[in-house]
Amino acid sequence: MVKVRSLEATIPKIYQSVKAGVSTLIPAPESYEKTLPPFAKVLATHDQLNFKNYGGLSEAYFFAGNRKRGETLYALFSANAKSVLGPEDTYHAGVGGDMAFFYFYDKNYSKAEPLLLGAIKQLETHLTPPVANSLVFDYSLMSLILEKEGKTAEASSYAKKYVDLEKKQQENPL
Repeated sequence: MVKVRSLEATIPKIYQSVKAGVSTLIPAPESYEKTLPPFAKVLATHDQLNFKNYGGLSEAYFFAGNRKRGETLYALFSANAKSVLGPEDTYHAGVGGDMAFFYFYDKNYSKAEPLLLGAIKQLETHLTPPVANSLVFDYSLMSLILEKEGKTAEASSYAKKYVDLEKKQQENPL
């Protein structure tokens, strides 16, 4: 837990970095949304590229301060991810982890935890080098959330997963 707790001091910097990155990619979410095909058409045609664009757009709305629109788009994205992207694609887990991070930063642990659990479950079953990097971060966040909720045994379990995966990456990258 000590190692995970030491990361908490870097959370504001990581948050600002993620926010800056999303804002650079999509500086005006409302304008960007107008360039996309209608969501219903994206679903009907199983347009994976634009479906992923809607997932990223949901994050952009959050970081731009329009949480309501971000939550609406994320709910649509999340409800349809398996049917459009397929069960093997981890993009949904990435967006879910990012949304969990947003809620964590906002100290809304009750919203962050289920998003993070879903992301972790999907990432654990599709472990690749880029997935491992996301999973390490998600484990650390889950550990911090559980500790804040007073669930110390569960927090320690995720901290151990964090340390073990980080060590595995250093010794024998996936």
